[in-house]
Amino acid sequence: MTSARLHRFSATVEHGARLLSKSLALAGLGVLLLFAIATLCDGLLRHLINQPIELVRDSGGLVVAVTVVACFPLAMLSRSNISIKFIDLVLPNVVSRVLNAAASILVLLTFIVIAIEFFWLARDFARSNDTTVMLGVPKAPFWYAADAMFWATVATQALIAVTDTVRCFTGERSETPDALVAADEPV
Repeated sequence: MTSARLHRFSATVEHGARLLSKSLALAGLGVLLLFAIATLCDGLLRHLINQPIELVRDSGGLVVAVTVVACFPLAMLSRSNISIKFIDLVLPNVVSRVLNAAASILVLLTFIVIAIEFFWLARDFARSNDTTVMLGVPKAPFWYAADAMFWATVATQALIAVTDTVRCFTGERSETPDALVAADEPV
C-alpha cells in the first residue's frame, strides 16, 4: 500500500470514527437533556402536588452514568484528555513522538481494563437480578450499555494509538489533530 493510499485510508477511518463518536455523544447528551427535563418536572410535581416521578429518582444514577460515558469516545478522538505539551518543546522530536505513542498505548490499556471491569459489574448485576429500590428497574442493562460505550472508547483510543505509533516511524510531527478542530464543528 502506498503512502498516499494509506493516508487516504487513515483519513477515511478517522472521519467515520469522528461521525460515530459525535453521534454517540449527541445521543448521550440528548438523553441527559431529557433526564434534566424529567428532573425538573419531578421537582415541580413534588413541590406543587406532592407527587414525585419515582422513575426519575430511582434510575437517575444509571441514566447519568450511561450518558456521561457516551461522550468518552469523542473526548478521546478530540484528544481533549490531559496532556503535557511543553515536553514537545523541550525534548527532541523523536523522543516526543515515542512518549506520545507510549502514552496513547497506556491510555488504551487503561480503558481496556475499565471496559472489562464494567462488563464484570454488569454481569454481576444481571446474575443477581439487582434492581433499583423503588420501582425494581433492572440495573444490568444500563451497565451493559455503559460497558458498550467504554468499548467504543477502546476502539477510538486504539485508532489514536495506532496513529501515534505510526508517527514514531514516519517522523511526522505530532500536531493538533484534525479531530480536535472537527470536534467543535456541527455534525
